[in-house]
Amino acid sequence: MTQVRRSFIVAASQRSGSTLLCRGLQDTGVAGRPDEYFLTGPPEVFPPGWRFWEEGIFATPNGAMTRAAYIELVHQLGTTDNGVFSAKLMWNYLPLILERVEEMAEHRGRSERDKVEVLFPSLDGIVMLTRRDKVRQAVSWLRASQDGVWVVSEDEPAAPAGTPRYDGEIIAGMITLLEEADRGWTEFAATLGVEPIHVVYEDLVDPDGYQDAIRDVLDRLGLDEVFVEIGPARTSRQSDDLNDAWVDRFVRERSDIEGAGRHDAVASRDRPYCSEPRAE
Repeated sequence: MTQVRRSFIVAASQRSGSTLLCRGLQDTGVAGRPDEYFLTGPPEVFPPGWRFWEEGIFATPNGAMTRAAYIELVHQLGTTDNGVFSAKLMWNYLPLILERVEEMAEHRGRSERDKVEVLFPSLDGIVMLTRRDKVRQAVSWLRASQDGVWVVSEDEPAAPAGTPRYDGEIIAGMITLLEEADRGWTEFAATLGVEPIHVVYEDLVDPDGYQDAIRDVLDRLGLDEVFVEIGPARTSRQSDDLNDAWVDRFVRERSDIEGAGRHDAVASRDRPYCSEPRAE
């Protein structure tokens, strides 16, 4: 059994720079190997045949396993030699993640704090990602959910699987969900009695601020006992002229609506969009 000495959550919302941050933390070799091991969600927002947890992409190479065995596998995959485990969670999937723990007979009826401890033993850190420009964040979320391009890097070239289409009402709903995520993670950290470590997207993606952001996280987590070299960023920014055009259009349309005294934008809680799905 993997010995997890301590653990922390990378608490994110879609298009907040979580992949960039997680890969940067992985590269240090001292901050766990954060990934979206606990991704789950309603089937209607994922590709056909998508599987989760003990039936998903991390488990499949290891054969059939129980859910408890899967959690142990995740602790093995996500823990560095110093005993630090980390994983990424999206706010809109947290209730579903805790439900999957509740489905385990040995954990049924336990408190939220205890369920979190099942996944994150000796939790003592929450690294909370936020993005100042919620309009751009929502535009990026809508576009990625439509064209399927969630990450671009040297090893992952952009390969759109669909044609993005502007929808101002969905963008407005996504902004509401993203604002809820910021509030929700703050309240969740307070409930657990953990002071969140804030990382701002706009600072993280700044070429002059990336290494400072990673080192600040290590410092706040107390993982800077020895000097750790911070490597270069391993993802590329995806925003282009289409994103700019959608942002401008949304801002213009919202100004027209507010100027006319109309406030009928739909906060589409019932139209969730997925996280960053991996190919099976």
